[in-house]
Amino acid sequence: MELTDCASCSSFSLLGGINTLLLAVDGTIDVDDGADSSSNSASDRNNSSSNNNNNNNNNNNNNNNNNNNNNNNNNNNNNNNNNNNNNNNNNNNNNNNNNNNNNNNNNNNNNNNNNNNNNNNNNNNNNNNNNNNNNNNNNNNNNNNNNNNNNNNNNNNNNNNNNNNNNNNNNNNNNNSNSNSNSNNC
Repeated sequence: MELTDCASCSSFSLLGGINTLLLAVDGTIDVDDGADSSSNSASDRNNSSSNNNNNNNNNNNNNNNNNNNNNNNNNNNNNNNNNNNNNNNNNNNNNNNNNNNNNNNNNNNNNNNNNNNNNNNNNNNNNNNNNNNNNNNNNNNNNNNNNNNNNNNNNNNNNNNNNNNNNNNNNNNNNNSNSNSNSNNC
């Protein structure tokens, strides 16, 4: 059967009142349309706000974790860079030490070469001095030989002169003797 508007209103109102009474006694939510929507929307807002706060906290935590990770990565990168720089410095120092050692070796080699050259020069000078001494000795020997030859020649000449003088004297004596003998014969 079809209800009139009035009967619908009264039956709806009666049912609504009973439902309201029962739910109010039960202590859950108010069935009244206005109260129900406002209560639900406030709870929804509270839940949404709580969820937002949780989401924000999670986002902040995630951001903090990301920042910490970034900081750790940056620190690791800085440490790696420092290690690389230290390695490079060590390599440079090693290279410098090697260069210094090479320079020292070259200097030592040069000094050794100079010493060898000096020794060679000294040996050459000694050889030249020896040669000069030998030449001087030879010259002295030659001079002595010449002097001896001259002395021998002089002695020979003197001997020859003496012999000549003796011969002359003998001749003179013979002449005198002959002369005396001739005079005696007369």
